[in-house]
Amino acid sequence: QDSPQWYKTFFEFAVANHLELFKWMVQIGEIAIGLGLILGVFSYTASFFGVFVMLNYILADMIFTYPLQLLFFIILL
Repeated sequence: QDSPQWYKTFFEFAVANHLELFKWMVQIGEIAIGLGLILGVFSYTASFFGVFVMLNYILADMIFTYPLQLLFFIILL
């Protein structure tokens, strides 16, 4: 399986040009999602953004890595 062409194009022009910004956004976002779920604060919001992150991983051709986590996020929603 390969990433969709539209996602590759988006990544090439939007993300690759601002790599440092996206590095920090991903790290802070994953920490915020984890804390939100662990502490039970904004758990619906954390689950929504967790699904968003998982879908981005799937579109980036990393589907083999996170299918069970995606299922749990959807169940939490």
